Amino acid sequence: MYSSWEVDDLWLKRNNQSDGYVLLEALISISLLMLVLAGTVPFFIDIFEVRQLAKKDVELSRFLYESALFWEMKETVEQVSSGTRKAEATGSSNRIYIRGEDGNETEVELLSIKWSE
Repeated sequence: MYSSWEVDDLWLKRNNQSDGYVLLEALISISLLMLVLAGTVPFFIDIFEVRQLAKKDVELSRFLYESALFWEMKETVEQVSSGTRKAEATGSSNRIYIRGEDGNETEVELLSIKWSE
């Protein structure tokens, strides 16, 4: 049977031996966490960029729709804006052309029209 000081010595030896394993486990956990973050961050950045591009396309389409509502089939140039987005709408006898301030463009061109009476 062990005396109390021998039990204390055995307990200390066991704890001292496991200290290195705790550090190793922590390092492995941190490296796995960094690996997961490094793999997912570019994916989320791409998702946000696609969302911003889709938002710009929707705004240009809305500008085109609003310009088509009041189209007079003659040469016109007007500025349209929505919040922070601005665009230039150019109308002619057969098309409406929208150019955003960042270079995005959209247009509708009529090839033929048949009016019903």
